[in-house]
Amino acid sequence: MIHLILGMLAVLAQDAKPGVSEGTIKHGDRDRNYRLFIPKGYAGQPVPLIVALHGAASTGAQTERLTGFDKIGDDKGFAVVYPDGLERLWRYSELMDRKGVDDPGFIVALVDKLVAARIADPKRVYATGISNGAYLSNVLGARYADRFAAIAPVAGTFLRIPLEKPKPSRPVPVLYFHGTDDGVVGYDGKDFISHHKMSLSAEELVRWWAERDGCDAAKDPKIEKLPHDGAADGTTVQRQSFGASKDGAQVVFYRIEGGGHCWPGGPKGQELVLGKVTSDIDASTLIWEFFSKYTLP
Repeated sequence: MIHLILGMLAVLAQDAKPGVSEGTIKHGDRDRNYRLFIPKGYAGQPVPLIVALHGAASTGAQTERLTGFDKIGDDKGFAVVYPDGLERLWRYSELMDRKGVDDPGFIVALVDKLVAARIADPKRVYATGISNGAYLSNVLGARYADRFAAIAPVAGTFLRIPLEKPKPSRPVPVLYFHGTDDGVVGYDGKDFISHHKMSLSAEELVRWWAERDGCDAAKDPKIEKLPHDGAADGTTVQRQSFGASKDGAQVVFYRIEGGGHCWPGGPKGQELVLGKVTSDIDASTLIWEFFSKYTLP
C-alpha cells in the first residue's frame, strides 16, 4: 500500500506543470476544493508555497484575483494555493464548528499533499488571508508553528473567547495589515455583526504576537510614517516594527489610517462596500518580501 501511495504521488509530481489548476482533496468525509498556481520554470523541484485564504462569502478564485500573487509568484518562483471554505466560510474556532469541520486540519492536510507531491518545500510554507481568512491564518501560525515559516494576516485577529489562545511552539514571524476605518472587523476589535469587541483589536493582536515571540521591542515599537504617493485616496500608512526574537522572528504592523476592510494595494473595486483602499503600499509585494526571509529550522 505504501508503495502504491508513493507511486501515485510521484505521478502527481510529474503531472504538476506551471500555471493554474483546480484540485480536490478528501478531508474527513468531505471533498474540499482548491486552486493551485505553480510558477513558470517549475520542473519537479519543491518551491516555496503561500496558502492564501479568502474572506467570508468569498472564494479561492476571488482571492487569486484580489491578491495578484500569481504574477509575483512567476517572477519570484513560489507557488500559491487558494483553498475554498465550505459555504464560503472558514471555521477557525471550535465555537464556530457545528458540522464537524476541521478547517485548520484541512489546510495542514492540503499542505502535506503538496509537499508529498514535491510541489511545496516543507520548510518554506506560509499562510496569509483576509478577514475570516486572517483569523484562520493566525490560528495556523499559533497552532502549527512547526509547519508555517511565517504568517501575514490582513484585517482579522483572534476571538477574545476562548481566552486561552494556542501557545506557539516557536517564535512565529508575523506581518499584519489593518485599516483604522475598517467597518467589518473593527480596528478596535468590534465587528459589524455583534457590535461588540468580540475580537482582539489590531494593536492587541500585534502585541500578543510580539510578546509571545519575545521580540526585543515588544513594548516600544519603532514607528515610521511612510511616504504618501500623492493619490487622493484618503489614506496614509504607518509601519510599526516590534523588533525580533532571539532567532530573528520579526513582528511588523502596517496601520492604514483611513483604510477600510480591504487588501492594501488591491483593486479599487473593494471600495464599493468595504471602504478605502490605500495605494501607498502593496500588501502582496510586502508579504512575499517578508516571507522570503524565513525558513523553518
